[in-house]
Amino acid sequence: MRRRTIITVGSLIILVLAGLYVSRLFNRSNIGYIEPSDAAVVQPSTDIFDMTPRHIDGTYVTFNIPKGMDTLTSSPLANPILESFNYSYHDSSVAWRVSITVNDISRSPAGSDSSYQFRLTQPRRYVASLQSYGGQPFTMMTDTMSGGSSVVAYSVNGSMEADIAVTGNGEVLPSTMSSIYRVILSSWSWR
Repeated sequence: MRRRTIITVGSLIILVLAGLYVSRLFNRSNIGYIEPSDAAVVQPSTDIFDMTPRHIDGTYVTFNIPKGMDTLTSSPLANPILESFNYSYHDSSVAWRVSITVNDISRSPAGSDSSYQFRLTQPRRYVASLQSYGGQPFTMMTDTMSGGSSVVAYSVNGSMEADIAVTGNGEVLPSTMSSIYRVILSSWSWR
């Protein structure tokens, strides 16, 4: 009899534990639950729009622009501007703009200061750095008053200079700025 009691109590304990285990499986929420063994390593994208390169052929330069940016109509060209490109992206929380101008610095009016010269005269506001993309050097001028959301890259080829400005307003991410510049400058080519 004692042996029978031990078997019965042991069986009840096993049944209760099995019931608790099954109950726990059925009652837990599966929404948003990932078992550690099922988890894949996923790097979240910090890009807020399609960064796939779209090729642009200009008269003096060629480059890529992120596919997620819309083409804007450029203003009529005036001396010394040879070519101009404008792109934008915006949603409810952020706006990005890319403005590219190709200038003939030999035709600049006497005494006029380019945006590069202007920035050089304001070292407390604009910080210069030299960066290389695709083996080409670019002088980058970061506007420290904008929290890093305004950077102009400069490229020179003979008597031509290109100003490649990227600005962001709203909830801008430095990684998005870097991604935009990487798409443009790594493909930059003078004709």
